[in-house]
Amino acid sequence: MVDLDDPLAPELTVENFAETYGTEPTLPRHRVLNLEVLTCPEDQQPILASECGHCPRFVRRLGNVAYFRRESPV
Repeated sequence: MVDLDDPLAPELTVENFAETYGTEPTLPRHRVLNLEVLTCPEDQQPILASECGHCPRFVRRLGNVAYFRRESPV
């Protein structure tokens, strides 16, 4: 959940928003975001799914699974 009118407001889940503010989020001010985050096989850090295409080990993505080569191509 993000607040489009206040860029400094923290990102919250819908449940946390309702608990914190005592009300449901309102549209169009508040939006729910859906981000796909994967763990990079190189350094085990979280990355966006769209960033996988820049990895030299990336082969393809099929459904909810991203396939990578075991070793970097030379």
